[in-house]
Amino acid sequence: IPHPSSLTRWVCLRSSPMLSDKGELLGHVGTIEDITERKEAEEARAEFIREQAARQEAEAANQMKDEFLATLSHELRTP
Repeated sequence: IPHPSSLTRWVCLRSSPMLSDKGELLGHVGTIEDITERKEAEEARAEFIREQAARQEAEAANQMKDEFLATLSHELRTP
């Protein structure tokens, strides 16, 4: 939803029908809740998880490089 501050806000709309005793629809009762902070927190968490996975991948690659260089160094020193 556009906001007067020109920022976009996330909202959660909940609606329930109001029925007469005969089951006829009289209207709706609803609430609108601003969930922008929740959405921002979800995105921040997802970004953290992506960064954590990338960091683990980089650490694993660095460990493999170190092991390769250690093996290569040993092979070069031991004919």
